[in-house]
Amino acid sequence: EYFRPLDLVRNVGGTAHFSPTEITFTATGGDLGKIRATAATARFYKLDTHDEQAKIDVSAAGPLASALAILDTPPLGYAKEIGLDAARSGGSFSAKLDFAFPLVHNLELKDVDYSAAATLQDVALPDIAFDRDLTEGALALKLDRSAVQVDGAAKLAGVPVNLAWRQSLDAKAAVRTHYQVKAALDACG
Repeated sequence: EYFRPLDLVRNVGGTAHFSPTEITFTATGGDLGKIRATAATARFYKLDTHDEQAKIDVSAAGPLASALAILDTPPLGYAKEIGLDAARSGGSFSAKLDFAFPLVHNLELKDVDYSAAATLQDVALPDIAFDRDLTEGALALKLDRSAVQVDGAAKLAGVPVNLAWRQSLDAKAAVRTHYQVKAALDACG
């Protein structure tokens, strides 16, 4: 069963290679809503053992709102957890996603190793801090099981800033959110 409730990836093209111990699918493209995968590899290996494994790598690009909506799909819920509203966000992304997990019947999220590295352009996030909008963002994002890290330049309430934001995904962390914002203010504030 596919990872419900995610939509199916459509328009996939590529090749497959089979051996007694491994199956590798190499895709040259595919669509998940408005997100376009430009390359992907799904490798299923150790098929001759009782410890079958999967490794999936995907390069994709599209609207930031679409990516945030996927990150909000149950059981993930990451965007809302860190205060982002997918429907009100703007901008685009290009990303590399990596997943590794055992091939078991009842796979749980805790058994999936995952990471993402993305470049975000023209980012717009309303009411992101102190009821102020973030606009014109040029940001780099890193995500793994433990945290989200975002670094780059943007405007916050129209003021140019350099920012670093780290959000722990560990609900038991003593401090979950760290912000570092640098701005040069003029006489007008």
